[in-house]
This record gives sequence, structure tokens and C-alpha cells, in this order.
Amino acid sequence: MKVIAWLLACWLFLPATPAWAADEDEMRQWLPETANPAEVKRLDDQTRLRSKEMGIHQALGLATLVALGGMAVTGQLMRDGNEVILKPWHRGFLAATLVTYLTAGTLSLVAPKPPEAHKDRLDTTAVHRNMAWLHVAGMTSTLATGLLMQWSQSHDMNLMDTHTVLGYATFGVVGASALVMTLEF
Repeated sequence: MKVIAWLLACWLFLPATPAWAADEDEMRQWLPETANPAEVKRLDDQTRLRSKEMGIHQALGLATLVALGGMAVTGQLMRDGNEVILKPWHRGFLAATLVTYLTAGTLSLVAPKPPEAHKDRLDTTAVHRNMAWLHVAGMTSTLATGLLMQWSQSHDMNLMDTHTVLGYATFGVVGASALVMTLEF
């Protein structure tokens, strides 16, 4: 319940155009000079909505990274022999990861599309978007190997090693995906 309240507070108090978003003049440079005022207002409204939704996406992405870190720590400690004590914690971090990750992904898919102002060059958003394919694959395969271990009730070290490597790699890709958004190129 506290998480929902925190997310609602973020949504209510995020500025319509955060500091990291482009200013209105830069956003309008791709509009034709003959654009009618109604079209400009519609696009401005979409830009504000997208900006707010992407701010929530960013907060959820960071929450996913924290939950993934918790899963990595508890998973490693479970491998070291503390399985009975830490399994509920690992599952709790799994639930938090799935909720935040899927919500952030859904927001990125349903948000109004950005203007294609920079189609001719690579930018941080394009890199971030392309990295999504990697972390989706990592999340899916890590979850699949974890479920296989759970269902088989075996301690197959090869499967456990695969799950661990996939988990750490996914954590790294999600972290790099967040980090790339702080860069400018």
C-alpha cells in the first residue's frame, strides 16, 4: 500500500515537463510552420502526458533495479546455504520486480509516441529502447530457469549456475539501461 501511495505522490507532484525533457521550442522545431493551433495544443498535451508517464516509468525502473539487487543478494545467499530462511525474501523481491518491471514496460508501450525529431542520429532514448530487448530476454530466461528449479525440486548445479549468471547479467543490463539515460550523445 505504501508503494502505491508513493507512486501516486510521484505522479501528482512530478512537473508536467521535467528538467531532463526538451524545452517547448526544441520540441516544436519539427512542426511545420503551417500547423494549426489545435494541432499544436494537441501535441503539447501529448508531450506533457508523455513526460509525466516517462517520469513514472523512470521511478519504476529504478525500483525494479533495487528489487533485482535484492533478488541477487538473497539468491546468492540462498546458494550459500541459507535457502530456508531467505526463500520468502527472494520470492518477495521477485514479486516486487515483476510488478514494477511490468508496470514500467506497460507505461513505455502505452505512452504517446515521441516526435521523431532526431531520426538521423543515435540518441540515448534509442539506445535505451534497444536495450529493452536484452533485459526482456534476461528477465524471461531468468524467470524460466527459476521456475524450472522450483518445479523440479532439484538442486541441479548447472541449472542453478545458469539461473545465477542470467540473473546477474539481467541486473547489469537493467542498470546499464538506466545509466544510459543519464548520458548525452
